[in-house]
Amino acid sequence: MYNSPTISRRSFGRMSNHTIDEIRRWVPERCIQGGNSPNSCCAQCGINHEARDFMRATELHLLDHFERHDKFIEFMKNHEFIDMGRYETMVTNIEKFQKEERNTQENNASRIISLRNVCSHLADDNGENIIPKTKGCEECEKEHAEWIALRLCIACGHVGCCDSSKGMHATKHFVNTKHPVIVALPDKQWKWCYVDKIYG
Repeated sequence: MYNSPTISRRSFGRMSNHTIDEIRRWVPERCIQGGNSPNSCCAQCGINHEARDFMRATELHLLDHFERHDKFIEFMKNHEFIDMGRYETMVTNIEKFQKEERNTQENNASRIISLRNVCSHLADDNGENIIPKTKGCEECEKEHAEWIALRLCIACGHVGCCDSSKGMHATKHFVNTKHPVIVALPDKQWKWCYVDKIYG
C-alpha cells in the first residue's frame, strides 16, 4: 500500500546515510528539534520549502511508477476511468520510441527522435521564442547554490536546474505548476515532457 510519510522517511534516511557524498548532498537541510537550523525554515510559514519540494518531487517519481503497475491499470479499467484502446496505443508508441532511442544511442547517432504525434504537449508547443526570466536557475540564485545544467519552462519562462543538480528545481517547478514541457539550455537541442515522459 502506498504510504507517503513512510516512503518519505525511508528516502530521507537512506539518502542521509548513503556512502556516496553526492547522494547525501541531495538531502535538504532540515529543522532539527525545531531550532538547530533556524535559517532552513521559512520565516513566514515555518516550513522548510526545500524539504517540501524535495518530497513532492520524490513522491511524483513514485507515483509515475505506481501508475504503470498492472493492478492500478486494472482498477482504472474496472471503474471505467480509462480508455484502454487509447491507453494501449500510447504505451505502444512510447515503447517504440524508447526502442528507437536505445538503437540510436547504440549506433552513436546524433539525431533526436520526435514524438509530436504521440505527445499533445509537444504538439501544442508554441514556446520557441519564450524568453528566460533569469540567466541561471531562479531558485539556486536565491539560495546561492550551484547547478549542473539548466532547463527552461516553455509555458512561463522559468529557469530551473536539472535533476542531476542538487536542487532539481525544474522538476519541482513542474510539480508545483503542472507546466509540462521544458527545453534544455542554452542551445535548446531537445525538449522533455514530464507528463508523457518523452523527448521531442
